[in-house]
Amino acid sequence: MGPNTTETTEADRQLPGIDELFDGINDTPVEEVNIAAKIKKEDLDKIGSEVVEAFDSDIDSRTEFDKRRALWLKMFAGYREPKDYPWPKAANTHLPFILVACLQFQARAYEALLGKDIVKCYTRDGTQRDKAKRTENYMNYQLRYEMTDWEEDMDKLLMALPIDGFVVKKTYPDYENKQPVSKFLTVDEFVVNYKARSLNDPRLRKTHIIWKEIDKIEELQDKKIYLKPEGLVLSPESNRVDGNMPETRDMQDKTEGVQEPDEEFTNKRKLLEQHVYLDLNYEYKEKKLKKKDGRMRPYIVTVDYTSQKVLRIVSRLSWDEDHSRDKIEEYFTGYSFIPNPNSVYAFGFGQLLDHMNEAADTALNQLLDAGHLNNIIAGFINKRAGLKKGDLGFEMGVFKEVDVMAPDIRNAIYQFQFKEPSRILFMIIGMLHDYVKETTTTSEWMSGAMPPSDTAATTMLAVIEQGLKVFSVIQKRLHRSFRQELKKIFDIDHDVLDEKVYALVQDKTSQEWKSIESGKNDFASNVMVIPVSDPNITSRAEKLIKSQQVLQEAKTNPLMMQNPESMYYATKEYLEALEAPNIESILKKPGPPPPPPDLQPEQENSMLIKDTITPALPHQNHHEHVTVHDGFKASNYHDQLTPHGKKLLEAHTREHLGFIYLNEAAQHKAMAQAMKGTQQ
Repeated sequence: MGPNTTETTEADRQLPGIDELFDGINDTPVEEVNIAAKIKKEDLDKIGSEVVEAFDSDIDSRTEFDKRRALWLKMFAGYREPKDYPWPKAANTHLPFILVACLQFQARAYEALLGKDIVKCYTRDGTQRDKAKRTENYMNYQLRYEMTDWEEDMDKLLMALPIDGFVVKKTYPDYENKQPVSKFLTVDEFVVNYKARSLNDPRLRKTHIIWKEIDKIEELQDKKIYLKPEGLVLSPESNRVDGNMPETRDMQDKTEGVQEPDEEFTNKRKLLEQHVYLDLNYEYKEKKLKKKDGRMRPYIVTVDYTSQKVLRIVSRLSWDEDHSRDKIEEYFTGYSFIPNPNSVYAFGFGQLLDHMNEAADTALNQLLDAGHLNNIIAGFINKRAGLKKGDLGFEMGVFKEVDVMAPDIRNAIYQFQFKEPSRILFMIIGMLHDYVKETTTTSEWMSGAMPPSDTAATTMLAVIEQGLKVFSVIQKRLHRSFRQELKKIFDIDHDVLDEKVYALVQDKTSQEWKSIESGKNDFASNVMVIPVSDPNITSRAEKLIKSQQVLQEAKTNPLMMQNPESMYYATKEYLEALEAPNIESILKKPGPPPPPPDLQPEQENSMLIKDTITPALPHQNHHEHVTVHDGFKASNYHDQLTPHGKKLLEAHTREHLGFIYLNEAAQHKAMAQAMKGTQQ
């Protein structure tokens, strides 16, 4: 197996003899060619045993992590082990702290990431906007409707992420259906060594556990996609009992209320798809196997776990049409909840809350047991008291006769007096609940409770922002990983795009459609893809309050209220935050402002009385305007002007004087040039 280093030299990324290896295979994508068919049996057996051994080693490295995951799953599902302490059928209930925290996170994250549109495309240099618009239209359609399981997988991912702290999306091309596949993998399905720190390390060993039906394996063997190794018996009875992650699997069976049959009776085989660096020792050149240079290169090796037989080896290098070397393909995108500085397995609510949840459950059950004891009537009866044995019924207002030898019946009967449930335990539960809310940001306002009616919008916004500080940082991590996944889908579209579907999605009447050349060329262009979601806004309420404040400011700020374009964008942002339908129909973008009217000076004086004025125009008779305005200053009407109106009149008169100066300067310059020409 290859060393764990991130350095990849230029020589490492060149595969000698690759053209000859793929000679005569024109209909099969280069990434799909099974190189294992060209390798000797003894070398394949060695590779298979190394893959299984490395996988078992990676599983062993996270044994303690898997044990704790079993506990988190139990708490999330509310499963309680049978309990007989302090007595049989004692209180055994559960406070759903982890469940509530995960539900709150999933609801906010789903709304923040997956809105009306999912993808936004733009260009680095701003010169290919038509291509960006076309790819944006197609990818939004593709994720919603073409990749049928994608949105459901994202829903599951956002629920599993806060529990385990780390999940993975595997993105790869489906050449048969001509579309990308981006599949959600749980920690049970994806394995790396616990000491690994970065999933983006190309030399990091990554294993995808695949349970595949036996008939499907045989079908792939018939198509020569998988090998038929000697000694491989594809039968349920030959399955080796899998001892990996037993605690997690047992807990899953218990919480889901089902019991899967033993693996040796299932009709599936456990396959390991391992992304690893290997030295295959040989290259296929000139139709002969020859020794290679011994360099480690990236491959995907598929091995039957039970028999350790290699079924398939494909290159992890991406190739152009001419089989020239391009880049190393990375299929996996890691989503982290709270980063773990020492491991790729990040922290989740399970690790943060498991002990607090256990303490709260213990305190609650002790309270219930104490209340039970306090409510029951039990005690001792003196054997020599003379009371007859048997049931004694009571009726309202009726006294029963008893024959008691003791002078006082209270001396014959002793009733247990248990203490009331401890208030200290109740306070402890409340304290733990407060800590959980602070850790998970599930405060009352965040959970949907109404704030006081007199709460200002700015105060509400400040409280929401402070309450969502932790979630905001997690949202940015999600946004970063989501961007990486979208980039992988974008690159795969360049290779497997169905041009007909791409054309059907586009608006044939749009301007960008007129400039189209090829759909695949659009995905090979200088276009960047990012999520539409804003990583700085984590809830619809926060977005709505912010847009409302912007609109209010636009209505009162003189710099914005007089600008129709400013009011248009402020109103549009507010309507988008409301998710109002048909915004473009009800809100029209303002056109260019009309030119100022050409008014007579008397009309301008009339406007000054109304405390307004129009600007002076270059073609007006400025001498006449100045004369009329000076006469207006000497009239009684001038005294009726407000201080602001007098300032407007003074400024307007100076505008006309400025035009008079420019006209005279132009005349003097023209006369000087004419005189100069006459002298010459």
